[in-house]
Amino acid sequence: MQLLSNFLGSFLLFVYWSDTLVPGCPHKINITAKGDIKRVNVYGEGLNGGISGSELKVFVDTTEAGPGKCGGNHLFVPFPNL
Repeated sequence: MQLLSNFLGSFLLFVYWSDTLVPGCPHKINITAKGDIKRVNVYGEGLNGGISGSELKVFVDTTEAGPGKCGGNHLFVPFPNL
């Protein structure tokens, strides 16, 4: 079974097998808005560069982005000076 909802809120899911309600039903399901990556704000002096061995301060603000996960991993990839 695959469900798709374009509505937000709390809903009850009733599942039937051969016209009989499956035990444990109904299930309460909460549908929320998905996160908006355009509302993630990354800022700080560390975005301008830094000194090897020194702390780089970079901040990630996801308070306006909605639900989702923010990772804290970093990857430094050398690239040629342009």
